[in-house]
Amino acid sequence: MKTSNKFYETLEDFFPLVVLSIYIFVQSGRPAVAVSYDGPTNYFIHKLAHIIVYSFLYLFACRAFKDKKISLVYCILFAISDEVHQFFTPTRNASVIDLLIDATSILGTNYFVENYNSKIPNVLRKFFGL
Repeated sequence: MKTSNKFYETLEDFFPLVVLSIYIFVQSGRPAVAVSYDGPTNYFIHKLAHIIVYSFLYLFACRAFKDKKISLVYCILFAISDEVHQFFTPTRNASVIDLLIDATSILGTNYFVENYNSKIPNVLRKFFGL
């Protein structure tokens, strides 16, 4: 017999969002790391990581909040707070470019979800609450 417990369902929905949010916060507090000795390659990889991470942050926010507008607001505010956090972290700096990349990936993922929802596999739509 399966019993439904609202607390555990809510915890299950918010867990990925909380874990990814903590991961981003912790990474923002660490010294900058080079992934390549080649400057342009290092820059490209870091920006690509921003795109991927903030796209997933938006998807996990959709799962948690069950509302795309609230998810957008949460993610944009989180991206702003992340850059503010980096401003106060030694060896890091706040970057308007990073904020624009984060916001673009959040809005781009929202656009994709809104306009191509029927093409997203059912298992992913169910998992992310789309």
